[in-house]
Amino acid sequence: DTSKETEKKENTKDTSKETEKKDTTEDVGKESEKKEVVTQEPEVTKLDVVAGEYITFGKYQPVGSTGGDGTIVWQVLDVDNTTNQVKLIAEQILDIKPFDCADSGRYDVTVDGQKYDRSKLDEYSKEELIQFRGNGDWAQSDLRAWLNAEENVKYPGVEPTDAGTDECGNAFNNQKGFLNRFTKAEKRLIQATQLEDGSMNKVYLLSVDEVKKYEKTDYFQLHPSITEAAVESDITSWYATYKANGATDYIWATRTMSENYPQQIYVVNSAVGKETFVEKNAAAAGHGIRPVLSISLDGLKLDGEGSSSNPYQIIFE
Repeated sequence: DTSKETEKKENTKDTSKETEKKDTTEDVGKESEKKEVVTQEPEVTKLDVVAGEYITFGKYQPVGSTGGDGTIVWQVLDVDNTTNQVKLIAEQILDIKPFDCADSGRYDVTVDGQKYDRSKLDEYSKEELIQFRGNGDWAQSDLRAWLNAEENVKYPGVEPTDAGTDECGNAFNNQKGFLNRFTKAEKRLIQATQLEDGSMNKVYLLSVDEVKKYEKTDYFQLHPSITEAAVESDITSWYATYKANGATDYIWATRTMSENYPQQIYVVNSAVGKETFVEKNAAAAGHGIRPVLSISLDGLKLDGEGSSSNPYQIIFE
C-alpha cells in the first residue's frame, strides 16, 4: 500500500510537471504572439522638424564673389505633417539684384527714346512707367524667371542687362538660373507653389501679408544678415550707402507690387528705418534677395541638430 501511495505521488508530480510545462509553452507562445504584434505596428512618419529650425539645402554663389562654397542655410517657416513638406526661407540675404529691369532695356528711357521726367510722373501711362523703371508684377518679373530657372533663363521681355537698372549693375547679364548649383536629387524635392496671382513657382519671395504673418512668431527674422558673398558681388552703391548710414542689416524684396505705381514693389526696410515696408522701383539694382521654397522630406533622414550653427542636413541614400 505504501508503494502504491508513493507511485501515486510520483504520477501526480509528473502530471504537475506536464501541466507546468504546457503552461510555460503557452506563455512563451503568448509572448511570441505579443512580440509579433509589436513588430507589425506601423512606423511613425511624422516629421521631427518644427518651425524656426534650420536646414541646409542647395548652393548659390553670386556672380563676382569668391568666398565660401555657396551652401544655403534655410529657416523653416511652416511644417505640413500631412504631406511631410516644409516651407523654407533663406536665413540670410543671398544676393543684391533688381526685381525687374526696365522693359525698354534702358533705365529711364522708353523704347522710342523718351526720357523720364519726374514732374510728369502722374501723366505717364502704365506701359511707359514699366518701360522706364521695370515691372512690379511678380508674375512678369525678371527675378521670378531667374529664380525658377536652372541654367538657361527664359525672360518675359528683353534681356535684363545692367543698362536696365538705376546704377547699371547687379542685373542678370547672361547668368545661369538660381537653381543651377542644386543637385538633381535636391531639385526633385522642390514642390511647386501656386501664389495668389495664379502663377506656379518653385522659388519665390514672401508677400507683405506673409511677412506680417511670420513677424508675429517668435522665430522669424525680419532683419536678417547678408552673406559676405552678396556684399562682395554688389557693384553699385546700394549696400555701401545703407552701411554708411548706420545700418547693420539690409533691405530685402517682397513680391508685393505697390498700390500706387506699377513700376514699384514693397521691400522690408532696414532696422534703422522708421517704416517696416517702403516702396522701391523694380529696376533699382539694390534689392536684397531672400528666396522662399517648399520641399518634401517624405521618407528622408536628417542629420544635425536643426540649429543655426548646426542645421539639419538631408541624407540622400
